[in-house]
Amino acid sequence: MIAVVSYAQIKTFTYRKTVRVGYFYDDGFHAGQSDLRMKSGYGYDYYQAVSDYVPWDYEYVYGCWGEIYEKLLAGEVDIVADMSVTEERKSQMLFSALPMGEEHYYVFVPHGTDFVEIGKNKSLNGKRFCVDKNSLEESIFVQYIKDNKINCEIIPCSGITEKLSKLKLGEADGIISTDGLTSGGLKPVILIGSSDFNFAVNKNKPELLEDLDYAMMNILENNPGFNNSLKGKYFSDISINNGFSPEQREWLAQHNIIKIGYRAESMPFSDYNRHTNSVDGLLKDLIDRSNASGDFLLVPVLYENNNAMANALRRGDIDCMFPVMDNIWLSEQLGYKQTHSLGTEKMALVFQGEYKGLSNYKRFGYTYGSPFQKVFMIEHKLAEDMIVFDRIEDSLKAIKNGYIDSIVINNTGWRYIKKNYPEFRNLETVVLDGTVGFSFAVSKDNFMLLSILNNLLDRIDKSIINESLNKYSQLEDVYSIKDFLKHNTVFVSLLAGFLILILLISGYFIQRNSMQKKYLKFASEHDGLTGVYNRTGFYRLSALKDDDKKKLCFAIVDIDDFKNINDTYGHEAGDKVLKYVSEELIHSVRGNDKIVRYGGDEFILMMYGLEETSKQVIELKAKYLNQKLQNPKGNVPAVTVSIGAAFSNNGYSKDLFNRADEALYTTKKRGKSGITIHS
Repeated sequence: MIAVVSYAQIKTFTYRKTVRVGYFYDDGFHAGQSDLRMKSGYGYDYYQAVSDYVPWDYEYVYGCWGEIYEKLLAGEVDIVADMSVTEERKSQMLFSALPMGEEHYYVFVPHGTDFVEIGKNKSLNGKRFCVDKNSLEESIFVQYIKDNKINCEIIPCSGITEKLSKLKLGEADGIISTDGLTSGGLKPVILIGSSDFNFAVNKNKPELLEDLDYAMMNILENNPGFNNSLKGKYFSDISINNGFSPEQREWLAQHNIIKIGYRAESMPFSDYNRHTNSVDGLLKDLIDRSNASGDFLLVPVLYENNNAMANALRRGDIDCMFPVMDNIWLSEQLGYKQTHSLGTEKMALVFQGEYKGLSNYKRFGYTYGSPFQKVFMIEHKLAEDMIVFDRIEDSLKAIKNGYIDSIVINNTGWRYIKKNYPEFRNLETVVLDGTVGFSFAVSKDNFMLLSILNNLLDRIDKSIINESLNKYSQLEDVYSIKDFLKHNTVFVSLLAGFLILILLISGYFIQRNSMQKKYLKFASEHDGLTGVYNRTGFYRLSALKDDDKKKLCFAIVDIDDFKNINDTYGHEAGDKVLKYVSEELIHSVRGNDKIVRYGGDEFILMMYGLEETSKQVIELKAKYLNQKLQNPKGNVPAVTVSIGAAFSNNGYSKDLFNRADEALYTTKKRGKSGITIHS
């Protein structure tokens, strides 16, 4: 947060720019083709993320892709998203240093048609396909049909609107587009290629490209999964298999009844409803939805626990089972394959009394036949002593009588227990870090059923699953704190007044002592001139063994020719340089990274959570840092820095320091003012 806020303040006081955005029509990428319409989409969200780091105001210029492309070349727009890099375009426009995503190109045909078979490119012969003219998709499709000796007609178009229009009028059999296509009524049938896509900037606006690269560097450093999260947000429903293949239909014709094993008392996922003598929970809704299609019949079969279901699956008594924990290792051990996850669930620690901290719970319980509890505890290093119980109610009773400390259970499952078992409502819970996914499981040799179930799950709207999970885990009304306060107003008011008085008196002394201790600790670990950590602070930081500190980029930063600064301008100017360099280092890293003044003119950066895949980001940081230091404000002399960096997956070590020091020496030897990253 320090880096983001500080940089934004500097930019705010120096300039704001109005940037003309080429906003071409694409619902999944650029929704809202008017200043009066609500905007959303992959590209729109990315523009807003960029403006979190640089002071840009946007002016949207609307049109189809072809029109926007021409406007960029003519200088009528400044920036366009979703542009693939080609050699020809490099001479016409500037491209962001980092890609904004990866896209795959497919042949799309209308639902309900079978003249192009899924995955069979020879069925393209004799057909007509629309492509965006002068685009990479056109080049990729031309090369694809050439490589596969396919004879088909290519129809150049000026964007998705024209392509869909020609398809609707019968002037084309299909279109070529990316996996970002959201227009209804079409299905992807053949993958023809893929490529990265970048922002493109007008070639006369290099200053915009500099801002853009800085912003993207920070976006992807602070959230390495940002691109994937946008793709999941806007294009998660795209699937090459959104219709059954001929092979799948043939298998279903021979296996039109599919038996699903399930467990009772596994709500909100599954249960046996004794009033209706049938399955209940999420599984009931999935079966009802699937059986309504009439393609095949799903039949639930009740089992006491996971072990019994797994044995039945191995014998062939059932075709699949549900729910199973979404864990590949567990699936291998139990001899089955799992489908795509239906979703994820938070896990909760159930215990009695006040929460003592996770590390203080030593004796855990788990339910026989529910291996996900045991696996979760092993994965998260909770399993010091584990006791098995026949039923989950038995393990909860064991918590109440003190025989075990706690259990772990999926969060919605706990809500179901509180709803239906009042005797356990006084037990406490803490939601744990991480999630657990839940899936169907099939025999490890039943590849066809696995692909069919994955196909079905990919086509189900995830909101339907979430709605079902919520429906089966709702709590009944219970006596709440609000009810207690309402019924005991006078007593609560008197008690609250007395407690507030005691807290105010106590708080004053506690705060004063706490502030004194914090000040003394801070002063002992921080450099008096620059405010960053000193060597004492460094020794404490380097000794940290936290798991989240293991991945580390360690950099040594040395001010070039600092002695000349002191000799030429005096030590007061030298102090100003040291303070200015430390301030710019703070602006260059994230709030959880650490900066140390290790020697007179030598600093150390400890950037946590970064791997060697972040090499390009680190190099860009060094470039921008030296640009800033060579253009200082006020009467601070201009300087440059040399940097040596190295990566570790096991925290700080003397070897890591030596590797960074060797890299620094290489930078100095090469002419200074740059960075070397130890390989």
